Amino acid sequence: MAVLDAERLRPLFHQRITEVRNPHSLCVAEDTVLVVSTGTDEVVAYDWGRRSLTFRGVAWTPSLAGRDTHHLNSIAYVDSEHIWVTGFGPKASGLWESASDGYICNIANGGVLKKGINQPHSLRPSGR
Repeated sequence: MAVLDAERLRPLFHQRITEVRNPHSLCVAEDTVLVVSTGTDEVVAYDWGRRSLTFRGVAWTPSLAGRDTHHLNSIAYVDSEHIWVTGFGPKASGLWESASDGYICNIANGGVLKKGINQPHSLRPSGR
């Protein structure tokens, strides 16, 4: 992961995030970086320090499989009570194109905002 200076877009630091497999999306939630680890069906949390990220742990997972069974894709931080993640949901056959019961989940409270979405990808809160 690379962290850039917001004004000049110069690299501040970079580091490997070995706890994540097949990262698809990330967001910053105050002093925490949340990374979607699609390969493990997890949202992984890191503390954001001045020059490094420190692994905090798994913030959320829809399954305990430890592999890509829901194909998590996107994450958006609205506030501490609204952190949304999209996922395809389980496959009906061996291919991801068979997944048609995708969802948007609020990982802050475990609530499902919407389900029955066909392979949701990019999530962006409106008006933000």
